[in-house]
Amino acid sequence: MTLKQLLGGQNKYTGRNIIKIHENMGISDIEFNKAMEYLQNAFLKYNISEDLTKKCMEIIQNTGEKIVEKKIKQKQEELKKQQQQEQLKQQQQKQRSSLLQNKPLIVRLGGVPSIDILTEQFFDRVIDDETLGKYFRNLDLEKQKKQLTVFLVQIFGGEVRYRGKDMKMAHNNLKITEELYNKFVDTLIESMEIMKIPIDYQKEAKKQILTTKSDIVNTLTPTVPIIQQIGGPEILKELYSGVKLEELHKNLKITPDDYTEFCKILIKVMKQMNFTTATIRGIGKIIDTLKPKIAFG
Repeated sequence: MTLKQLLGGQNKYTGRNIIKIHENMGISDIEFNKAMEYLQNAFLKYNISEDLTKKCMEIIQNTGEKIVEKKIKQKQEELKKQQQQEQLKQQQQKQRSSLLQNKPLIVRLGGVPSIDILTEQFFDRVIDDETLGKYFRNLDLEKQKKQLTVFLVQIFGGEVRYRGKDMKMAHNNLKITEELYNKFVDTLIESMEIMKIPIDYQKEAKKQILTTKSDIVNTLTPTVPIIQQIGGPEILKELYSGVKLEELHKNLKITPDDYTEFCKILIKVMKQMNFTTATIRGIGKIIDTLKPKIAFG
């Protein structure tokens, strides 16, 4: 079929069927429309009026159904539909995000179930970590997971209340440095990245977590004499009568085992009096130096 016949000419087209000619050429809508654009420009170039050009183009346009490859057209329609669905999805997400903006962080993160997943992700990464792993390997991991979940839910604005040990007391003797603490926080945030939590939520979560830093990181304190750490001289009863230790104990037949047992009892008493671990160690070192002067048996 020629344009002459298509537009009302007297000559009859005797060539191959238009569908057969184009069926394996894979002509797409885009290509057909481009050809139509060239044809329209050609009409206008030869001073054919716009109205007449428009009528001609409408007639020719009807051949598109026979020329454009159906499979390609179908794919294009599917692609267009997918694009529309994606646009709708993005619009809905934007609306949800706007509605959630004033909600607590815990809600925006997905609630407690999301924090449970975050905790699992965190411990999966931490347990094999050379730096952090040693702090958790000998602990009840399930208990630690529950405590961390509740703790995070609370600092992210949830209604659950953390009922574990006071943060400062729980970490007082763990010698956690700022570097170690930062690694802990970074690992939590990396776990959020794995969960594909939005970046702005990650930043907000990190800001909330960092509020615990002063309670967890152990800063060095000036060395204080043991006597002051235990409350000063007035807390001690008079234990020394002026006689040399060797003379005082030589006839008591105190054995090294007796002395060790005495030390254990003393340490137990100090713990009951809430002496710090550092103080107990300091006193222990002093007592060890006295052992040769007391234990002779």
